[in-house]
Amino acid sequence: MYNVEHTELSKLFTHVFSSLSPLSWEIREENPENWVRLYSLPGGKRYPTNRFDRDEIFRRYNDISKFVFGRSPSKVYVYSPLERDSRFDKKYLFKCGDWSMINETSEFKIFGKIWKSYEEVSSKFLRFIAYDKIMPSIIINDNGQIIAPYDGGFDLFLKDPSTRDDAEAEFFEWVSKRNDGL
Repeated sequence: MYNVEHTELSKLFTHVFSSLSPLSWEIREENPENWVRLYSLPGGKRYPTNRFDRDEIFRRYNDISKFVFGRSPSKVYVYSPLERDSRFDKKYLFKCGDWSMINETSEFKIFGKIWKSYEEVSSKFLRFIAYDKIMPSIIINDNGQIIAPYDGGFDLFLKDPSTRDDAEAEFFEWVSKRNDGL
């Protein structure tokens, strides 16, 4: 018997990802016009090396979340893939609370969790992603826009190119300067 959270996560997963992969790199390939990459640290530094860096990642996450999800609190759904044969260890994921397995493919198990708001998302969860202990994950709320943290930044998948342009203007200094956007 599944609990209410598992049922809610499964329902949203089926609705959103029935025609879309829950893997950020595949979403980017399928929707490049609504995508922008923001670095989590100054100068595109990939990994945090001190407390300032760790605090900066969480500060940027909160600023980005306000833009993407709005200022009013609403729950966020988090989907985190785990490769079957991988260096990633699910113990890091489960150090961030209880997770439900939502889907399974030949390559991945997809775990899900609901947080009461984007502000509730664990700094530990973001830190494990930043240190490449948890795979890039999907954070989505009812508006359908996505923040996908990875080790080095945040991929945003927004509702339309205009909103993407607004994000690029809002976070100009954090936007990837590479021609390919990576």
